Amino acid sequence: FYFIEAMVQAGTEVLTGGRYIDRYQRRDGKWLIHSRTFVADWSHSHPSTMERDGFYEALTNRGCFGPSDPVYAHWAA
Repeated sequence: FYFIEAMVQAGTEVLTGGRYIDRYQRRDGKWLIHSRTFVADWSHSHPSTMERDGFYEALTNRGCFGPSDPVYAHWAA
């Protein structure tokens, strides 16, 4: 899990947990990450006094149960 701490939305601190979906490619005998997608799976909010930085709002992939989760498209590729 990758944690993004202290994202602030209208005075609320948001803690988000998620995962990477990586696609590997072998080049010159070495396995390297060819592409990486971050999927936000959960978040928790509570009041905060920190300043908003916009990172949380930029997350486009959201995790969910079932075939709508981004990992299913990855597995099908």
